[in-house]
Amino acid sequence: MHDVILNPGWDTFLVAGAFVLATAVGVFRLDAIVARPRAGARTAERTCGTTHRGDPMLCDPDGRPWTDPAE
Repeated sequence: MHDVILNPGWDTFLVAGAFVLATAVGVFRLDAIVARPRAGARTAERTCGTTHRGDPMLCDPDGRPWTDPAE
């Protein structure tokens, strides 16, 4: 009458395992937990460098130093 789509065996186990893994990642948001930065990890500073006096120096995205137009 009807053909069986998934026969019992390793291929059925692999398909079901992938489905269960994808469902668990979606339901429990495991991707957000794995991709979250570690507690001890330092965040990147928002400055591009420092001057010879140690002051932060901001740069444009193309790498040119930024100057304040009010100066």
